[in-house]
Amino acid sequence: MLCSIYLGCAFLAFFVIATFLDNINLDVRNNYTKRKISLSVVMSTFRHWWYSRPQKMLTILTIYSGIEVAFITGDYTKSYVSCALGIWNVGNVMICFGTVNAVCSFVFGRLVRVTGHTPLFVLAFITHGATQIALLFWKPHPDHHIWFYIFAALWAIGDAVMQSQFNAFYGYLFFKDKVAAFSNRGLWESVGFIIAFAWSGYLVTNVKLGLCLGFLISGMTLYILVDVQNRKQRKQVKINEDTIALLNYID
Repeated sequence: MLCSIYLGCAFLAFFVIATFLDNINLDVRNNYTKRKISLSVVMSTFRHWWYSRPQKMLTILTIYSGIEVAFITGDYTKSYVSCALGIWNVGNVMICFGTVNAVCSFVFGRLVRVTGHTPLFVLAFITHGATQIALLFWKPHPDHHIWFYIFAALWAIGDAVMQSQFNAFYGYLFFKDKVAAFSNRGLWESVGFIIAFAWSGYLVTNVKLGLCLGFLISGMTLYILVDVQNRKQRKQVKINEDTIALLNYID
C-alpha cells in the first residue's frame, strides 16, 4: 500500500509539472561529445569548492542540513516518539512535521522578498538551537503528548528554511556558477546524511544532539560571515558602478 502511494505521488508530480510548468529554453549544443558526462564535469564540482572561499565556509551548514533531516526522521522518531508514545504514533507526529514544513516553505518564499535571507536563517537558528537544547534536558513521558508535536513543528520551521531558503541563497550567491554550486549543495548534504546515519548505531541520543548543535552553531557563524562579506562586495560594486556612471555623465 505504501509503495502504491509513492507511485501515485510520482505520477501526480509528473502530471502537474508536465501540465503547468512553463517551458524552459535550454542552451543545448549540437555537439554530442560535449554533452556527455566526463571526468571534467565531475571535477568542476571539486574545483568550485577548492577555489571558492564562500563555498568552503558554507560546507559546514550544508552538512548540517543533511544531519538535521536524518535526526528528525531517524533519531527523534526512534528515541523519543517510539519509546514514549509507541511506534503507532510516529506517523501522526511526522504528519505534523510535514504539514508545518510545507506551510512554512510557502510562507517563507513570499516573506523573503520583504525580509531577505538573513532574518529567516536567524529564525532557523533559534528554533533548531532551542529545540535541540530542550531535547537534551527533556525526559519524554506519555502524559506530555502535545510536546512531541510542538518539538516536531519547531524543527519543521527551521527545516523549511534549510531546505528552501538555503537553496535560494546558493542561487543568489553563486549566480555565475550555479551548476557546480548546486552540485556541492547536494554533495555535502549527502555527506551529512552519511555522517548522521553512520553514527546512529554507535552514539547515544544526547551525544548526537550535542554534535548536531555544534554543527548548527559553527555552520550559522560561517554563514553570517559569508553574508556580511557578500553584502560588502555588492555594496562596493554598486559604488564603483555609480562612480563610473557619474564620470560618464560629466564627460
